[in-house]
Amino acid sequence: PETGYWVSELHQGQGYASEMLKAVIEYAFGVLDLETLHATVIPDNVKSLHLLQKNGFQITGKTNIPVEDGKISERYTVKLVNPARA
Repeated sequence: PETGYWVSELHQGQGYASEMLKAVIEYAFGVLDLETLHATVIPDNVKSLHLLQKNGFQITGKTNIPVEDGKISERYTVKLVNPARA
């Protein structure tokens, strides 16, 4: 399973994404008992990458994702392993 988030510029820096990510991790591992969570992040989005890493996600590689107008967007792939299932 993959998680993601987007916060408008007006509300960035207020802890909403951090709160959401912690709740998703708790639900995914505590209730659903998932083995891993995955996400992708644009390399230039340093704040988002930092948030993921702060919550235990590790960079596992890079991938290219097709976006509008046939362009390609490079992304880091990140993964968090459920510590109870490691």
